[in-house]
Amino acid sequence: MHGALCVGLYSSASTWLYNLLSLLLAEHALRYKKSLTSLYADDMNQLGLRSLVNEDAFVIKSHRPSDRLIRLTQSLSVPMFLTLREPRDAVTSLMDRFGTSFEQTLADVAASASRLRLLAQHPDSMCLRFEDRFFSRSAVVSNIAARLALDTPSDIRKQIERSVSRSAITLQIAQADRRGAFKTVGDAEEMLTQWHRDHVGDGRSGKWPRRLSASQAATVRAATASYRRMFGY
Repeated sequence: MHGALCVGLYSSASTWLYNLLSLLLAEHALRYKKSLTSLYADDMNQLGLRSLVNEDAFVIKSHRPSDRLIRLTQSLSVPMFLTLREPRDAVTSLMDRFGTSFEQTLADVAASASRLRLLAQHPDSMCLRFEDRFFSRSAVVSNIAARLALDTPSDIRKQIERSVSRSAITLQIAQADRRGAFKTVGDAEEMLTQWHRDHVGDGRSGKWPRRLSASQAATVRAATASYRRMFGY
């Protein structure tokens, strides 16, 4: 079985990685006439009737996976990919793009940070930092394919790399928007790729000082202290 659990701090380019994982595994599944399941899930209920045990390949994206979901993926011996970001920037990005309150955004980011800290201790986990701009590095496609133990041909890897470029994703979202794909929450297209209308940010780091007050920044630091210590933020 081939598969992956993709867990990211909010606004850490986890959706980009989820799409890359899905494209790599989809190509593998197509060549070997296998099936692929890709979806978002934080708990077992969101898997619906899928047990994953009988799937040929799967990708699960999550921000705060439950213990049961983690145990399931561990039992299937698939790698975990963790996307990280400075938590103050994560809070800033969410507030800027979605207009959510500081309190709600902080709660979401802190909960996600707690799960990432737990998963980072697993030997099959691979961490990618937003600040390293992994989403714009050409080597990442080959590195991820190797981590998945896929024999993806080089020309296919290059094709996939182009399809997850900033310009390609921006175009994809614009085309979906023109089709009316984002008029309702949970639209089928959004569920498939997890992209939404305002998803692509500027990719910059260190922007929290212009958005957060000193008190808010201190509150984020306190709420994510264990995460920051583990990952060096």
